[in-house]
Amino acid sequence: MFTSVPLNALLQKKVPDDFRGKVFGATGAMIQGASLISMGLIGLLITLLGIINVLLIAGVIVTIVGFLFVFVRSTRDILNEYS
Repeated sequence: MFTSVPLNALLQKKVPDDFRGKVFGATGAMIQGASLISMGLIGLLITLLGIINVLLIAGVIVTIVGFLFVFVRSTRDILNEYS
């Protein structure tokens, strides 16, 4: 999964060697579980709201989160702390 590359780099940097396998296993399980749940939820939302509305809502959410990371100081501090 290419989306988890920054997460993997962060975990490799911050997690002690003795726990790295367990942490990566737990992280992978959470990512796979979240993917499974999100696919079920998105299917339900598409059935209820229609594909166009779901895509519009998703676009608005992604835009808001993007603006938060750019313009809110605390989120910039989080990004700077790990870079």
